[in-house]
Amino acid sequence: MTLTTHRQTGAAPVQGWAPFALGFRPFFLLSALAAVLLMVLWTLLWHGVLAAPAHYNPVAWHAHEMLFGYAVAVIA
Repeated sequence: MTLTTHRQTGAAPVQGWAPFALGFRPFFLLSALAAVLLMVLWTLLWHGVLAAPAHYNPVAWHAHEMLFGYAVAVIA
């Protein structure tokens, strides 16, 4: 019996912009962008510049966004 091995010549060059080279990378990029934007929105809500929806107080809204917004974006 003969065992042959194939030597890889190297990885293929990445075509296009590296953050979009693999399917999961845009989710990390978008979750980082969402984190920054949501922190700004949270700060505006906390200081009363923006009004929170009537059914959420600022702390409940923050908990909701961390669980169902940011965490889901990172998991995806």
